[in-house]
Amino acid sequence: MNFHPACLMLPPMAPHEIDALKASLLRGWDRQKEPILTFDGMILDGRHRFEVCRELGIEPEFAEWSGDNPFRFVWEQHDARRNWRSAEQRQLCYDSCDASAEAWDAERQQIQTQANQARSEAAKGNRNAAKDRPENSAGTNSSRTVSRPQGQGRAKKAAASGTVLESVATRCALCGAQIVAVRVQTDTGVSWGAVEFWCGSYRPHECDPVMEVAA
Repeated sequence: MNFHPACLMLPPMAPHEIDALKASLLRGWDRQKEPILTFDGMILDGRHRFEVCRELGIEPEFAEWSGDNPFRFVWEQHDARRNWRSAEQRQLCYDSCDASAEAWDAERQQIQTQANQARSEAAKGNRNAAKDRPENSAGTNSSRTVSRPQGQGRAKKAAASGTVLESVATRCALCGAQIVAVRVQTDTGVSWGAVEFWCGSYRPHECDPVMEVAA
């Protein structure tokens, strides 16, 4: 099994430390309590235990790591328990781990941004596809375009306070949502509005002031 790059940021153990590890494993190792951690199919923490187990013929226990940043994890796990040869060695190791951790975060952020953009483009494509469907297209036998010259706000107010002359169940040409188009008589005349069913009640539909209404 290969070692994760974060694991290899740390310097190898000294020979006397390896001997002490061998003696510890031979005395008895709680493999369930201290498994070797893997990430992306590679060993992230426990490379020396893995190598000693392979040398001694001991079957190790593995567990998948599920944290956020493998480089920060490795540093936090090993900084206090490592026998650093000098302050300079520790600082060099810290600088390498920190730079790699920052690069990891930046890459994850870029992937997330690209995924969000892809979802946004897909949603936009779905709206355009709904608008272009024959049943939602103006000029066909199944639909006609109704313009609300009084404006969206006044049409919503009319739908809420006037007398409903006609109501038609249809779909919004912009977003494809199921709506009810209503023709309302008010003191100022006749206007069109649109409502949608939401959480047990009707509310005004929020799309532009031109909608497709089934004939």
